Amino acid sequence: MSDRIDVSGTGTAQARPDRMVARLGAEGTGPDVAAALAAGESASRAMAEAARTAGVLDDELRTEDMSVGQHHDQQGRPSGYRAWLGLTVTVREMDGSGAVLGDVLAAGGDAARLLGVSLAVSDPSGALEEARAGAVADARSQAQHLAALAGRELGAVRRISTVAEPGMPRPIAMATKGVRAAAMPVEAGEATVTVSLQVRFDLTDPDRSG
Repeated sequence: MSDRIDVSGTGTAQARPDRMVARLGAEGTGPDVAAALAAGESASRAMAEAARTAGVLDDELRTEDMSVGQHHDQQGRPSGYRAWLGLTVTVREMDGSGAVLGDVLAAGGDAARLLGVSLAVSDPSGALEEARAGAVADARSQAQHLAALAGRELGAVRRISTVAEPGMPRPIAMATKGVRAAAMPVEAGEATVTVSLQVRFDLTDPDRSG
């Protein structure tokens, strides 16, 4: 007689983030479209140049989320135009990343905006391998316990499937307006990588021949 049992196993591992990704932007306003775009573009260029001066490479800068539209005051009345130029900056050296972020924001003046900061691991493969091994071991331990409770023995693994995407550090939400030259507090700490697996084992009857 042979049955099967399905269990979920979870494994975790620690990895140290080694790069910072900041989602920023420049907001320009003006009486017409051209003036709003000029104000936003000027601030965005200044922010990008400050990043380059701090050692950020061109392929670590990305312009995105560009828009322009009518601006309204607090009473909902039309009040000129608003332009938005998004800028993503990747800093690959955690030491000093807060100072880089502060310099970039200061360069944009009152037009600078910080939407959020993510801390990432460039190569999480080692942590993922450790977490996967932990998930399989956890699944086996649970299956062995359940099999023993049922008076059965654990057999071969029949199937392994991923039931959740690897868990990585969540973005750190931050917001600012008109930040002056000062280092932003950025601490790398450690990120927890989590892997969950569904594992199917055979169940067999104990050998009582002896």
